[in-house]
Amino acid sequence: MKLFLFTLLVATTLSAMTEKKCDKQYAKLETCLKKGYGTKWLENCERNEEIAMEDPAVIKKCKKHERKLKKRCDYTQCAEEEEVEDDWTDITREVQIDYDLEAHPLQIKTDSAAGSGERLLVQFYPAAGREFRITILVTFSDPLQYVVNFCTSYTPFPVTLPVEQDNIWTITKTATALKIECNGVEVLNYVFSESTVTSCVPQLSRDVELIAFYKSDTASDGYRPQPGSKVTVKARNSDLSLSE
Repeated sequence: MKLFLFTLLVATTLSAMTEKKCDKQYAKLETCLKKGYGTKWLENCERNEEIAMEDPAVIKKCKKHERKLKKRCDYTQCAEEEEVEDDWTDITREVQIDYDLEAHPLQIKTDSAAGSGERLLVQFYPAAGREFRITILVTFSDPLQYVVNFCTSYTPFPVTLPVEQDNIWTITKTATALKIECNGVEVLNYVFSESTVTSCVPQLSRDVELIAFYKSDTASDGYRPQPGSKVTVKARNSDLSLSE
């Protein structure tokens, strides 16, 4: 039998979400209750569902536990994740896109498996045209490797990457370093001054104003500014033919 208060707390959220996205969140709520928090209240309301609707004392007690449960259990996380999921922009290759990378970290989603040979290739430009570009490459070899042109050749990531196949890559750049996260885990923090290549610092320290995806990018499924960044993503009208 469904508890009326439990249903009230989660029904609005659950109605707007897919079962897949909410399985983990629903399990979290159940765990919160099974640990003993609110168990007595839970049993009381189940035995006295009809009474609880009319008895002010029971209602007061249930409201008290409702407030506590809201503090312990996150009922809104799935809804927020659903909204964020809708922010992804489909990849259009060989088109320059206005994007201030230093102000707004870039996220790219992939579902490629290690060993598949697919590649994530994104270019960063300081200005329109193709006279200069920074290329970031993640190749889905086994193990995965990265390339930062002007700075590195093919190099394995220095840490173990998350095992999930569905990944969100977050690229953050400053004048001195490039950071890459995979599903929230930092997998690279590349300081330009530590490179043995003399062109690394002068080239990579330049501000990025545009981005573009290679035609040979086979892994990227969508991109967006990191949630929380306020930026308008605008593609330029361009028949830019990109080459590696």
